[in-house]
Amino acid sequence: MFPLAAAATPPNPVPCLRMGLPDGKLIFPGGGMVAEFFYSAFLGIWNGGMKDDFLSLRNSYPDYQIWVTGHSLGGAMAGLCAGYITQVGYVPLTQIRLITFGEPRTGDAKYASLIDQIPYAYRVVHDNDWVPHVPLVPMGYEHHGTQIFYPNLMKPGDPYTVCQGNEDSKCSNSVPADRLNGEAHGWYYNIDINNYESRNCVYNN
Repeated sequence: MFPLAAAATPPNPVPCLRMGLPDGKLIFPGGGMVAEFFYSAFLGIWNGGMKDDFLSLRNSYPDYQIWVTGHSLGGAMAGLCAGYITQVGYVPLTQIRLITFGEPRTGDAKYASLIDQIPYAYRVVHDNDWVPHVPLVPMGYEHHGTQIFYPNLMKPGDPYTVCQGNEDSKCSNSVPADRLNGEAHGWYYNIDINNYESRNCVYNN
């Protein structure tokens, strides 16, 4: 198993989400358009050393599953990473395990359909987390499926809903706009992840 992970939550993510939008989109391998900011962030890491390390490990362990995960901006980058390495032929779709948390919309419907080709791909969303609701659908953006939606604190044993549609109204899209906030974005599985970095990435139960 190769874990490829990324997480990034700036103090004020709004400028990041607005950067390059709505016109700043780039063509993604295999088709579709993706947000320039998200794609440039991924390519910066990929071309900054991840590609060489990944291909070296991939050559040594060709049968390993590839687990790709991330939160927030990292979730967008994780989806791009999984899509990229499959579309350029580095990894077959069946070897990818993609799980994102609080992922914003990253590309258009064509891009979403490419990610939907990955059999094991899930977007986890916590209740009224506002980040999965941007960029807006009228701006030409669409989520990939499948969504795992927790309308609670995400404690062990808490119920969740599985939505197969990319913009299914039974999951996070059922949350009224006036309930969306940033607190839920930093609180996943009953853990305050906003303070994770300040704890030097030490898990705190």
